[in-house]
Amino acid sequence: MRRARAKILPMPMVVGIDPSKNTGVVIYDPTTQTIQGSWVLRTKDASYANQAVIGRLFADVARGIKVIFPTASVAALEVPQGGLKTHKSQDRIIGRIEQILEMGGFQVIEVNVQAVKRALSGKANADKADMIDAARRLYGVPEMGAKQVEAEAVADAIGVAMAGWEALTHTTEGKDVRV
Repeated sequence: MRRARAKILPMPMVVGIDPSKNTGVVIYDPTTQTIQGSWVLRTKDASYANQAVIGRLFADVARGIKVIFPTASVAALEVPQGGLKTHKSQDRIIGRIEQILEMGGFQVIEVNVQAVKRALSGKANADKADMIDAARRLYGVPEMGAKQVEAEAVADAIGVAMAGWEALTHTTEGKDVRV
């Protein structure tokens, strides 16, 4: 009788998303601990209050990520401290982004601000300068000069992806997903 070989699945890449007026998005490869791609979505100009526009934007982003990075199957999303119910204005839009990502085939993990800061900089009370400095030191995020807002968005998204990966690996050990 012939035994079936176990198929070794590749590690999933993690999409880190820091939703704000300048939404940072990164693709993090936990196997090599590298950033495979990063960009900033200017959601402020896309009428952030309009859920339909944001829905279409993130549906396109999810489809594009799946085409370019087929092993990207986990999306980490930063949520306000205390969860979505404490911030009604962000509740609907982040909930919509989460829904779109799930429909796109992503496992969505919510992470809070302190977990994001701790994952990237090593301290839960890190400020923006600490986050950008850690992103530059660890991942070579370039000096952005006049585009400080973009550096902040990308640095935060890197922290979100790292915190999401930590949450995912803790989940597989029987711990809670929410960090």
